[in-house]
Amino acid sequence: MQSITPVTKLATTDSGSTTSTRKDIECIVVNPADVPTKDKKRKEKRDPVDCRKLPRSLRNGEIEGLYVSTRIKIEDRSLLRTRRNMVKKQTRCKNQIKSMLAFYAIHLPTDIVNRNWSGKIIKWLEDIRMEKASGNVAFKVHLHILHHMRGIIVELKRNIRARTRTDEYRANAKLLKSVTGISSLTAMTFLTELCTLDQFGSLDKLAIYIGFIPDMDSSGEKDTTTGNTDRRNRILRHLIIESAWIGVQKVPALLMTFERFSKKMKKNKSHRSHRQKAIEPHQIRPEESAGVCVCGHTIRNGITLERLDLKI
Repeated sequence: MQSITPVTKLATTDSGSTTSTRKDIECIVVNPADVPTKDKKRKEKRDPVDCRKLPRSLRNGEIEGLYVSTRIKIEDRSLLRTRRNMVKKQTRCKNQIKSMLAFYAIHLPTDIVNRNWSGKIIKWLEDIRMEKASGNVAFKVHLHILHHMRGIIVELKRNIRARTRTDEYRANAKLLKSVTGISSLTAMTFLTELCTLDQFGSLDKLAIYIGFIPDMDSSGEKDTTTGNTDRRNRILRHLIIESAWIGVQKVPALLMTFERFSKKMKKNKSHRSHRQKAIEPHQIRPEESAGVCVCGHTIRNGITLERLDLKI
């Protein structure tokens, strides 16, 4: 009896594919951009055409399915992404408050202003009084929204830390946090975004997924680099860049690597090479391993991140 493999294009989420797995149906989810098609068919896109094109491409072996996480992993990932979105909304609220104060020629005191608004600056904002009651009401609304967003973010952080201490994540999170520049939040983001390293097969595919390898548009003798690929995980790329900068500031071995690259190119490009080097395997003798941290395959105090088990 011939087996049947349903195939569907990826929509806004991949959660719909979990319905098929629960019914014991093997379903392949593909990226619409990966489905081979002619320019004429692309301009005449219709559902009947797609219904014939997808099984034909699957039969010819021209497409392969995307990795789909389990429902549990997707929900944990949603927790991390929700916290990230709430931080963006909090930043937008802060900018609105600063814009409103600047409109009325009220400037934040330089001695208490920093990136993270402390309780001192919040109290200073609460003591501000406009000339009329209508101005006070408008300003207090922005403060109320800011207090609300701060409370939501605190609650999300508490839940993320609780997930870090569970048996599912405790061991891997501990290994990741042994790397300088990686916090509990960053470790949980790695674990929920990657889920398993088996989906990549090689470090090059992992680097492409993160966005360290740019897109190319070459023809004949002309080689053109089009810049950062759009098919990248922007969250992981941002976190690795942030962790690499912290590592350069705190770890002498990484600082030496960064300075070596800086002699050959500009510092922003040298840090790009440094980030690429960060996910490559390194051979470091155990006696030299204390304090040496390189994201991906790192040895710190004799513990290698090659032991990181993402098959969970």
